[in-house]
Amino acid sequence: MTIKEKIAGGLYGLITGDALGVPYEFHGSWELPPYDKIEMTPPACFHRSHAGIEPGTWSDDGAQALCLLDSLLCCGKFNLEDFSQRLSSWYQEGLWAVRGIVFDVGVQTGEALHAHSMGMPPKMWFSAPGRKRQRRLDAGAPPGPVASRHRPGTGNGCPQAMPDYSWPHLQSGLLCFILSHRPFSVAGIGI
Repeated sequence: MTIKEKIAGGLYGLITGDALGVPYEFHGSWELPPYDKIEMTPPACFHRSHAGIEPGTWSDDGAQALCLLDSLLCCGKFNLEDFSQRLSSWYQEGLWAVRGIVFDVGVQTGEALHAHSMGMPPKMWFSAPGRKRQRRLDAGAPPGPVASRHRPGTGNGCPQAMPDYSWPHLQSGLLCFILSHRPFSVAGIGI
């Protein structure tokens, strides 16, 4: 298998795993159906998350990964400003979202993109002097889709499987890198 085939397989796995996880997002493990009943369309008795979203739809995680891939392919390397603009286009216009519908946004992502829409450079948002990170859930959410109010750790990252590391770890690392422009490591690989 070539490196190109491995990368394509990883991306297909990421998007498929993300779409599989959407209906089960924000549920504790004890609330999930048995493993052999987990499908894109959950069992009829299961109270699925995002009931109005059609089965097989990837979430904000998949759309953000596609924004990153799009930016890398267009620029030939990581370009913070280009990637930030593509994330803003996803958030505001539905770029890379299925049918252009953005139905969920993580709290940190919403805060960062709100700051970006206000003109603050992405690599300065968390490092601005005297700036304390605030949760906007109680103080008024930023414009755009409502930030999640669900229990921490119950997002749809659990069903997603990527080679050698988990998507939530990669996503967190990418977010930290983008916002602070500091290096991080994924599975022992410095980026």
